[in-house]
Amino acid sequence: MKRVITAIVILMLVGCGGSGGGTCDFDLSSFTNGANASSTDSYWSCNSEGFTWAFVFYDDGTGMDNTEGAFTWVESGCATVQIDNAFSSYTISDISGSIASGIATFTQRNNDTGNETNVSCVLLQGTP
Repeated sequence: MKRVITAIVILMLVGCGGSGGGTCDFDLSSFTNGANASSTDSYWSCNSEGFTWAFVFYDDGTGMDNTEGAFTWVESGCATVQIDNAFSSYTISDISGSIASGIATFTQRNNDTGNETNVSCVLLQGTP
């Protein structure tokens, strides 16, 4: 009986995003630029350590970055996504902000090199 209860508790913690517990109050769709490439009129202009780039992030699990091209993404936790493109794999975590606010921040980790950086973005109209 103890093993079953322990397993249930572990599954509950994993399902809630870790040992902090609770529910996820971040709605990833508030961060995306629309359903797909044909339904967007905005993009994120981002800066990290003096480097500026732009990207669009679609509800359909795809996106485009003006430095590395097309990518796919999957939600991998609360306010966290896994991004893969032809060149690299990234984990974007601690996403905050929204299309409505026009501001977003997140931590970007290059899964190939382990490098991690804090990113801040503003929403711009048009295409990158």
